[in-house]
Amino acid sequence: MDAFDRELRRRERERAKLTTRVQEALDTSPAIRVTYAHRVEMAILTREMSNPEEGRYRMSFFLQDGPRGHETSSDVRKLAGTVASGMISVEPMTDAEVIAWTSAPAYVHGAKAVAFTQADNEIRFLARRLGRYDEIKGALEEARSLFDRDPVEATAILHRAIGKLTEGARRVRAVRAVRAR
Repeated sequence: MDAFDRELRRRERERAKLTTRVQEALDTSPAIRVTYAHRVEMAILTREMSNPEEGRYRMSFFLQDGPRGHETSSDVRKLAGTVASGMISVEPMTDAEVIAWTSAPAYVHGAKAVAFTQADNEIRFLARRLGRYDEIKGALEEARSLFDRDPVEATAILHRAIGKLTEGARRVRAVRAVRAR
């Protein structure tokens, strides 16, 4: 066995140990605080409800300034391995710690920014797909100019415009279905 193989095996053993530490923390609490070299994250393990065909479990990741994303799998150990990659330490979190994390001003602002960005992406996607982009330009401009002052209302403007687009598309499909009879 050469030096490369020994190093590879050593790293695999280390990763297995870190993955076990993540699983042990998750056995204590579904919410964990994970420290990496350049960031601290909160990760929460839940059942997958949106897309269960992708896996039974969802690990959601949260930075101190807002949500980061999630990963889905049927194997909790695989999710634990994802968390363990590059990890320095892990510890279970209490409900009070989770509430404090998600109530911090930086997190609240970041979460609002994520919600706004998701709505902005959704409305532009739908409008282009439906060939109705011109109809939403005013809502986009209004929402974007309002975001810094009132991110909740800015996001609501986009959601109302999304509702108008999707309601209009439903009506068109219904009329086409009636005509096809």
